[in-house]
Amino acid sequence: MKRSQRKTAFFSWLAGLRWSFAGYVAGTLLAAGAGALDFPMLGRGILLVAVVCFVVSLVCAGACIRNSKVARWYLFLVAVMMMVALLFRQGGSIN
Repeated sequence: MKRSQRKTAFFSWLAGLRWSFAGYVAGTLLAAGAGALDFPMLGRGILLVAVVCFVVSLVCAGACIRNSKVARWYLFLVAVMMMVALLFRQGGSIN
């Protein structure tokens, strides 16, 4: 290691992206299950945790976007998902 190179951070942003995305997926599935089992308050709480995990995954992907092709693909897919959600926000009508 060269003298001019410094250790940047102990936290691996790519590992944070992986775990927060897993939390987002698991939280979304658990919230859907809680809603299906007629536990709306539990479903809302779990969905809130899933939203927090999603935001953390965006922060982690943004932090490692220069060094990781995975982070670039993830942010691209998130952008596509947001565009589709905005396109179909009015009940599925494109017109």
